[in-house]
Amino acid sequence: MNFTTNLLDAIEHSDKTLDAHVDAESAHGGILVGFKGYGDFCSENGAGWPILIENREGIPYIVIWSDINKEGPTHVISLENAAESKFKAK
Repeated sequence: MNFTTNLLDAIEHSDKTLDAHVDAESAHGGILVGFKGYGDFCSENGAGWPILIENREGIPYIVIWSDINKEGPTHVISLENAAESKFKAK
């Protein structure tokens, strides 16, 4: 599944929008997320994907390249502790 959408600005009084692209059929084995005008170190302009969501042994991870001048990811976030089975009622 691939799609493009136009994200509205989260600031209430701003009319700035952002074109977002999602590729869930990638050969990378995950879900790629990109934005018009944003990329990563290894990709040509207009072809970058600064966000990757992947499955690591049944745990979703978000891998982010937030600095186009760095080859490796700048953040790797495990969602292990967001599992519903980890919820502790107050």
